[in-house]
Amino acid sequence: MRQYLSSVQHIVGQQAIIRASRVADTAAVPTSFIEELETLRSKVDELSEERTTLRTELNEQIAEVNILRALPLERNVEAGETVSSLAFSFVRCCTDAIS
Repeated sequence: MRQYLSSVQHIVGQQAIIRASRVADTAAVPTSFIEELETLRSKVDELSEERTTLRTELNEQIAEVNILRALPLERNVEAGETVSSLAFSFVRCCTDAIS
């Protein structure tokens, strides 16, 4: 195989790199390292899911802050009001201003 690759090297313009098979590479690795690698991969997956969840929460909070900033200053926000009621009030305020 090496002879064939070297004979077509001038045609392809690149030198081929031949590596040993994956089984031979992992045969010398202790099982504790492989287990640790799998543990780290699962941790990366968990953290990726957590990041997605936190990003969603952040986007919701940014939307809430933007709504609160857009409300008129004289409006007093009650402690029990939800974001949806504030959004409705904002939309009503904007439609009143337009008409």
